[in-house]
Amino acid sequence: EPITPTQAEKLDLRIAHIVHDYLRFPFSFNSGLLSLPIALFDFGFPSISRLNASAAVTGLQRDLNRPIDAFRTMARITLTDWSRMLDGCRYPLARSSHHQSFVRAHERLPWAWILARETLLNVNCSIVPTDQSHLLEGRVSMHHILNSSPWLTSSFPSAALPALTRNGFTQLSHFGSWSAQN
Repeated sequence: EPITPTQAEKLDLRIAHIVHDYLRFPFSFNSGLLSLPIALFDFGFPSISRLNASAAVTGLQRDLNRPIDAFRTMARITLTDWSRMLDGCRYPLARSSHHQSFVRAHERLPWAWILARETLLNVNCSIVPTDQSHLLEGRVSMHHILNSSPWLTSSFPSAALPALTRNGFTQLSHFGSWSAQN
């Protein structure tokens, strides 16, 4: 489990103080200098902050792609809940996602996932959802589709969704299905 960025920075700073004391430098230096490569005339120490952030992103990728179906399903349920309940049906790991912080949602989301998202946004990367089979199978609510697309929301009559829902039309599959022909 990753630690908070503040804790990681404190550890980096503590390591810098230990190195400073050990080498008896006459001046204090920026702890960031320790983790620069030796080729740039610095120390080449691993950065706790960077290792921590990397562990969070790697852990999130591992959780979403577990070989054991039950664990992978639980991770996807957590991601879906995050998308629907906390992020207005937007995919929270996309680079195009807004820059809202989810640090306050640490009781509802795994801390490592929150840190992974912050890390991805900071380095301008994203984890792209490549499996869109739920759309072809119609296993997605109309409410979710409308909320996830600003263009659809603006062009869809506001009274239509409540009327459709009252009549039992809640899933994309209620309106039709896709079929592939060879």
